[in-house]
Amino acid sequence: MMPQTYQLQIGKITSLARRIDSTSARQSLDDERATAHLEILRSGWLKSVLKAFKDLAAKEDVSLDNITSPNLFLALERTSSTSSVISGGIMVYVCQPFVSPDDITEMVSPITAALSHFLLIHSNEEHVLVGFKGVETIYGDHNIFAPVSHSISANSGLGDLGIAGIKGAKASHQCSRICKDLKFPLLGPSISSVV
Repeated sequence: MMPQTYQLQIGKITSLARRIDSTSARQSLDDERATAHLEILRSGWLKSVLKAFKDLAAKEDVSLDNITSPNLFLALERTSSTSSVISGGIMVYVCQPFVSPDDITEMVSPITAALSHFLLIHSNEEHVLVGFKGVETIYGDHNIFAPVSHSISANSGLGDLGIAGIKGAKASHQCSRICKDLKFPLLGPSISSVV
């Protein structure tokens, strides 16, 4: 289950809404909006990486379970909560199509391992996505979201540990069957001089 998740009803549409602040102390409204926008940008980045990854798997004739990522949107809620005084009485949420918070897990799978490996290779070890959250359907499909990104610049959003995060992702990576089927090089010594 993800912390700070709520069911948001807008007309007939039910969404899963997540608070984006990472500490008990509230940020300013501008900071919370900027953080939410980074989360939405990271989701768009995940979608394009996922597309390139699937294209490579198809080209190499490597079978993958169906894996998707939801579209996200920003929602603002006016509130009288004392915790929102700093942000002018407005709460900021990143929203997506509804899934039960109880069904959300850390998505540790051969696909997410290979996806992280793929991104390390194709970004010249300047970016990586790890710590995917998601749900698995009864049909074995994976719907992934809310990854943590680490980047050389350390400015890709909450949880970005920069070079240390990239090194940690490389050190903890275990190649999956998919990594091997796609003939990814082992993640040993850095392939770039920066990391």
